[in-house]
Formats: sequence, C-alpha cells, structure tokens
Amino acid sequence: MQLMTNLDYFFLAKELNQALASSRLNKAYQIGDKEFRFKFHKEGEKNLVVQLGARMHLTKYLQTPPENPSNLARIIRSKLSNAKVVSVNQVNFDRIIEFEIQGAEKYFLVFEMFGKGALYLLNGQRLVENAFSPIKVEKNTPYSPPIGTKAVPKQYAFLGNDFDVVAGTIGENPCFHLTYETPIEPPTGREKNPTGFALTKTIQNTETDSTSLCFASLSECADEYYKQFLDFTEKPVVNKTAEKLGKTIAQLHAELERQKQLEKDSLSASEWLGGNYELIEKALAAAAGKKKTGEKQLELEKLGFTLNNGLIQKDVN
Repeated sequence: MQLMTNLDYFFLAKELNQALASSRLNKAYQIGDKEFRFKFHKEGEKNLVVQLGARMHLTKYLQTPPENPSNLARIIRSKLSNAKVVSVNQVNFDRIIEFEIQGAEKYFLVFEMFGKGALYLLNGQRLVENAFSPIKVEKNTPYSPPIGTKAVPKQYAFLGNDFDVVAGTIGENPCFHLTYETPIEPPTGREKNPTGFALTKTIQNTETDSTSLCFASLSECADEYYKQFLDFTEKPVVNKTAEKLGKTIAQLHAELERQKQLEKDSLSASEWLGGNYELIEKALAAAAGKKKTGEKQLELEKLGFTLNNGLIQKDVN
C-alpha cells in the first residue's frame, strides 16, 4: 500500500483547511488499531479518515464504527464535541497535520503520520492532555514536533523550480491522478484497483494516457485508491461491559441455585429429624458405651446409619 508523503500532506492541509475550517466536530471514532474517523458538519456531513503512519483524507467510504467508543474516542468527544475547527495546517513541511479547535477551551489535535504514527490531544498551552503513541507520553508535558525538512520527495523531483513551498503552486492545472496497470475507459475504470496515485503538473489527457484517472483534489484521489484496502464486512461487536455483566449474572444465578438447594436439604433434614426421634435415640445408644468400633458400626448399619470418624451419619434425601 502506498503511503502519503510530506508533499501529499502539504496539499492535503490546504484542502482540509478550506473544507473544514469553521466546521463543527460531531463525533470521533476509533475504527481500527490505528485508524480513526472524525465526523464534521459544515454545509452537510464531512468525514475524515486517519490511518496513523499511512494516510489521511476526506472519505465517502464509511466503515461501520464500533458500538462502544474507545477510551481516546470518548475523551475527544467529551472535550471537542460540537467544537469549531479554527484551522488545519501542516507542521514544518513534515508528515504532521495539526487541527486548531475551539470549544469551551482551545485544543489542538496533532497527527504524526510518519513511522508508526501518533495522535496527540493538546490543550491551549500545547501541553499533552492525552495521546495515542507507540512511546509513553506523560500528561501535561509540552508537545514538541520533530524538526521537519523542506525536501520534496524523490518521486516529485520532476516538479523542479515550478514547485513553490510557500505558495503551494506547481503550475496552471495541477492534477492528482490514479495509475493503473492496464488501459481503462472512465468511468468504468473505477471498478479496477489502481496501483498508486501521484501529483502531476497538468491534467492528464485521457486520449494519450489511458492508464490514469485525474482528480482535482488529493482527498478524492486518495479515497479512490485506498478503498481497495478496506474491509466492509460487518464484524460482530463485542460489548465487553455487557459480557462481563452477563458472567456476573450467571455466577449470581449459580450461587442462588446452590443456596436454594442448601435450604431444601436443611428443611428435609429438619423434617426427618422431627419424625424419627425414636430411631435417632436407638442410633445414639448403639454408638455409646464401651463397644468396639466394629460392633458399633454393625448396629448402626442395621438402623440405616454409618459411623465415620466418630460421627453418626445418615442420608435423608
């Protein structure tokens, strides 16, 4: 699977800032081990998918979220629900995207998209409130991004001096296109799985280049590319709280049945004792005195009792 580069995030940040600035964050979901979806509202619903260390883009292909949100998703919802996106920016021309969000307080959502990836929720002083990171991050420590680079990825070396990092321009009609192994005929080509995506200086001419599809936005292009790696089969949701509660209820039910049986046995024994007073007297007499143990056992067995370690026993069930 192709991973997004710092140049991809450069253009993505501009797209997201235009699409999401002034929007409201409605929900946050953790839909995979390192995969999140954020639902915004601005002139309709907009969904941002983030796979830490791999990709970030707006999407129209929505996977079913879990019934119970993860701890981090709950924290983000509690602090940022209905908060307004102030801006979306790339940090240091690196694979880092930062959302400034204003609710009752100011917060920052920072996504590190390199290596194994990380997500940080920062307060207005840029101190870590919570983090999803492969390394341990202490709460209330200042967040400091790694030093970035102005280098353009090697696959985009053809841009040369036409690329302006400050202005973000590469020509008159930049295009993000999907590439295919075999020629396609749009729009049916979308039924095939593309082999990759890239940025070009001009819109592709489908008459001369039939192995690509061109998109005006990186999000739309990336969304079409990455959908081939998604699993849309609905997985059974395990409600751990309900599962634990079910086990507890089963244990309580088993204990209740045990107590009922003990009560039943106790009642049965009491009734038997009350109705067999004379027999009990005979058993006590047989066990008393200076007789040998064997003789006592024989007399008790005739009466339906047993002698075990000096105790007279009888099964009354």
